[in-house]
Amino acid sequence: MTSVITYARNGYKSVPTISKAMQQEHVVHRLRKNEECIPDVDLLIRWGSRVRYPAAKTINKARAIGTSSNKGGARAVLTQTGVSVPKTIPLYMVGDVPLTFPVVVRPNRHQGGEEFHMLGSLEELLQFKLGTALVGDLDWYVSEFYDKTAEYRVHTAHGRALFVNQKLAPAGEEHLYEEPVWNHCVNHFYFKVVRQSSWPLDVVHLAIQATAALGLDYAGVDILAGAGDPVVCELNTTPSTENYASQKYASYFDWLVKTGGKEPHFDMPDAQAGYAAYVFEYTVGGA
Repeated sequence: MTSVITYARNGYKSVPTISKAMQQEHVVHRLRKNEECIPDVDLLIRWGSRVRYPAAKTINKARAIGTSSNKGGARAVLTQTGVSVPKTIPLYMVGDVPLTFPVVVRPNRHQGGEEFHMLGSLEELLQFKLGTALVGDLDWYVSEFYDKTAEYRVHTAHGRALFVNQKLAPAGEEHLYEEPVWNHCVNHFYFKVVRQSSWPLDVVHLAIQATAALGLDYAGVDILAGAGDPVVCELNTTPSTENYASQKYASYFDWLVKTGGKEPHFDMPDAQAGYAAYVFEYTVGGA
C-alpha cells in the first residue's frame, strides 16, 4: 500500500520527527502547487496541507483543514453545532450585536501570539473597527474574554485522545497567571503531558466533539477551563510536537496505514465514562 504524508510549510519541523518514529513504509512529501503527485496513492495523511493530492482515502480533508484554519469561522461552525466556545462575532458586526467586555480581537488567520488585542469598551472596539475598515481589512473576529484558570491541548484521533497537555508557566514565574491573559503564546510557557488517570474528562469530551464538528479526523484542540464550563479556543492541524508527541502521532499514523484508513471513527464515549474509554490505544504489531 502506498501512503503519503503531505504537509504545510508551518508543519515542516514536526513531520520528519513523526516519520522517523513510524514503523510502516510511507512517503513524507511537501507538495507545492503544480508539482506532480505520486500516482495511485492509497492513503493520504494531511498535516495541515490543502494542496490537491489525489488518493483513495484522505485523512483530514482539505476543506476541513481550511475551515479550522479560519479561527472566527471555525467558532461559528462550532456554535452552530452546539460546541461551547466564547461568544464570537465577525469584526464587521460590531455595533449590531451586544457584547460583554473586555473582548479579544484577532485576525481570522493567525499563528502563535501575533496580532492579539484585548479591548475594554465598545468605544475602543468601534475605533479599532474603523481603523481596520480604513485600510480595507475587516477579516478579524471579536471574542468575549473567558477568565480561565487552566488551558489544555487535547490531541484527538478518530474519536479518541492520543494524549493531553496542560499549558504551564515555568517554576518561579507563577506570577504570570495573574495577568489578564496569560495563555496566549507567551513563548516560555510550556506544555506538560497530563497523566491519563488525571485527564479532565469534560475537556477531553469537548475536544472530541469539536474535532468531529469541523469534519477533522485528528487535531490538537486548545481548551480553556475556568469556573464555568470549558470552551474551545481553536483547533490546530499542525500541532507542535516533541518526542512523546511524535511517538503518539506515529502510532496513530501506523494504525491508519495498517487499516488503510478505512476504520470508522469510534463512537463518542458517554460523558460519564471513565478515562480509559477516551484513550486511543495502538502499538505496532497489536491493538
